[in-house]
Amino acid sequence: RVLYLDNNELSGTIPSSLPPNLVELYLSKNTLQGGIPEGISQLHHLEKLILHENLLGSDPNAIPQSLGNISSLKKLYLHENSFVGEMPKKVCDLRYLNLMDFSSDCGGDPAEIECFCCTSCF
Repeated sequence: RVLYLDNNELSGTIPSSLPPNLVELYLSKNTLQGGIPEGISQLHHLEKLILHENLLGSDPNAIPQSLGNISSLKKLYLHENSFVGEMPKKVCDLRYLNLMDFSSDCGGDPAEIECFCCTSCF
C-alpha cells in the first residue's frame, strides 16, 4: 500500500497505471518529467502524493483537474518542479476536506504557479 521510490535516479514519466490500493506514493528527488497522469485520480485511497524535486510540469495542464477527485488526499508535495500557471480549483477544493499539507512553487517573484490554497510556498 506504500510505494517508496524517492531518490532513485528515476527518469521518464510517472506511469499512468499504478496499483489501485496505494495509500502513499513517494517519487521525490528523481528526474521525472511531464505531468501528473490522469490515472492517479483513480487511486481512491491515496493519502500522500509526494512528487517534489523532479522536472515535472512546464505545461499549464500538467496538474490535472481530476487530481481533485482524490478526497482521501492529506499530503500533496509538488514544490521544486517546473509547474506553471494556476493550481486547478478542483485541487484547491481538497483543502476544505482532508488536504492538510500542500506545497508548490508559489513563493517566487513572480510565482511559477498561482496557488491560493497551498499551505507552503517555495
